[in-house]
Amino acid sequence: MIKETPSEGFILDIVEPLISFPSVRLEKGQAVGIYTSEPKLMTKYFFKLICEPEKYAKKVTINGLIANGTNWIGRSFTHMVVPEIWNDTICNILKKKPKRRHLIFIGAAKDEIVSEELDNVAFFVEDYKKEGSVFVITDSKELLEKTVDKVLNEKGIEIDLNKSELYKVISEKESVSEFSNINHNVKNLNLGNNFINLE
Repeated sequence: MIKETPSEGFILDIVEPLISFPSVRLEKGQAVGIYTSEPKLMTKYFFKLICEPEKYAKKVTINGLIANGTNWIGRSFTHMVVPEIWNDTICNILKKKPKRRHLIFIGAAKDEIVSEELDNVAFFVEDYKKEGSVFVITDSKELLEKTVDKVLNEKGIEIDLNKSELYKVISEKESVSEFSNINHNVKNLNLGNNFINLE
């Protein structure tokens, strides 16, 4: 069942996640990023939140719609820009955005960033913010500087990218093992015209 609620201009509203993920509220025109040493793990958590919101959060709203027991909302309004899934660059994936996708999600690790394309990535992000919002999860300071207006840490606290002590804390954390086979972490994620079966 799908409930409509007043959107109040919010494209994404993640309320009280039940997994290790911050509450996030994104208004139309905003670009917010999470800086993390574990971008693949946090990306997996984000997929869980938008595909099974009742299981993983008190509430997840996209475009003012609450998905109850269905992943239709997450799939229909979110353009997933994840190089590992698409086997392509961020810039090329952004170019393929379907018209109705108002939430642009970029989940990428440092080694998936093509520095020469970042100016074009920034252009697409600015353009897409006119109709929606952009949410980024990464361990790349360079990507965040080009795409977002505000950066949060894994606890949802706003941080300053220029304060090196914040990076010292993140760099000292143990890194998680490689995010193997992302195709088994989310069910029926719709990427543009492609469906992949994720469990």
